Amino acid sequence: MTTTTTTATPATSQGKVMAFHGAAHKALQETFPPRLVPDAWTATAESRDQVMDRLRDLSADSSKHTCYHRIRGAEQILRWLETFPGATWQQRWRNSTADDQLRGWIGLPRAWHADHGVGVASYLPSGALHLICGDVIRPRPDWLMHLHSTNFRSRIEATRDQDGYAELAAVAGPAWSARVGRPACHQIAVLLAAKDCRIRDITVGDCLGLRATEARVYSCGGTGRSLFYSLLKGLGHLPPDAPHTLRDVTRHSGQVSVADLVGRYHLQNTAVRDLLVDYLAERRPALDFSSLENLSRILVPALLENLEDLRPGIDSLRLSAETAAARKERVRTRPQAPAGWHLRHQPAAELPRLPDRGPCLLPRHHPVGRGRTGPPCP
Repeated sequence: MTTTTTTATPATSQGKVMAFHGAAHKALQETFPPRLVPDAWTATAESRDQVMDRLRDLSADSSKHTCYHRIRGAEQILRWLETFPGATWQQRWRNSTADDQLRGWIGLPRAWHADHGVGVASYLPSGALHLICGDVIRPRPDWLMHLHSTNFRSRIEATRDQDGYAELAAVAGPAWSARVGRPACHQIAVLLAAKDCRIRDITVGDCLGLRATEARVYSCGGTGRSLFYSLLKGLGHLPPDAPHTLRDVTRHSGQVSVADLVGRYHLQNTAVRDLLVDYLAERRPALDFSSLENLSRILVPALLENLEDLRPGIDSLRLSAETAAARKERVRTRPQAPAGWHLRHQPAAELPRLPDRGPCLLPRHHPVGRGRTGPPCP
C-alpha cells in the first residue's frame, strides 16, 4: 500500500453512514406501544370543592402542620389552574404549559399569586405532590423525574396499589430495601403517577417509554436502571414475547435486515444496491449476524468510496479502463495528513505559549522520593 501526504480532506463515506443506534428500541416500541394518558377520568373531572374534600381525607393521618401545607398548596394550584381553559384539571394542567416547564414550573403559579397579593411559594411543591397522589393531575414522566421530592416515592407507595408493592417486595427480596433497589422503586412510582394504574397493569410499552425518557433526561445512565423491568417481569403479568431485559435497550441496534445493512450507506444507484442486498441475503443462511454485518461493512463501502465518490452518478459495474485504474490506485493509496500541519499553518501570534518557568523548589542533587528533607549537599 502506498501512503501519500496531503493537506486535502480525503473523500470518504463516513459522513453518509446511517447509524443503527437504538434500532432495537424503535422496533420494540412498534411491537409494544406505550399507553396514552387520557384527558378525562373521574378524579380529574371533579369540582374544586370535591377535590379538596377528598384530599383532606387523603392526608387525614398526617400531622397538622403537614396537612396544612399540602391542602393550602393544592388549593392554590387549583385556583391558578382555574384561569386556564379545559373541562378537567388535567386539561387545564396541560394548557397551563406547566407540564413543559420541567424545572421552572413553580414560577408560573407563583407569579400569578404574586399579582394577586398571595405568597404561596413554600406550599406549592407539597400541593403539587398531593394533587398527584390524589390522581387529580398526571404529569409527564420527564416532569416527575425533575420533581426532586424526598417524599415522592413513599407517598406513591402509601396511596397507590399497596398490594402490588407487597408482591414486588416479595419478588425482589433484600434488593427492594437495599440501595440498588431505590432507582427501581422510584421508576415504578413514576409510572404509577403518570399512568395511574395498578402495578400489574404496567405494560412493556410503558417501560420502554420510561427508559427512552430517562436516556433523554439523564446525562449518565447510572446503575440499576433496568432492575424495575426485571422485577415487573418477575410478577408474570407481561406477555411471553416481552424482551428479557431493557438493559442498554436505547443504545443497542439488534439484528437489522439485510436491506437496512446496505441502505445505511445511501447508495445512489438502485440496481447496485439491489444487487448487494440479494448477494448478502444469499449469504445470510450460512453466516451469523456479526459476520454478515462485517461483510456488509467491507463490501458496501468499497463500492461507495471507490466508485460513487470517485465517479459521481456511475450507474453500472462495467467499469471503463480509466475508472478501473483509478479505483485500483485509490485502494492502494491511503491519504494521510502531515504531522504538525496545523501548527505549521497557524499564525505565530496564535501558537500556544508555554508558561514561564518559576524557581525550582526541589533539591538539585537529590531525586524526588528518597526521603531527604534537609538542604542539598554543597
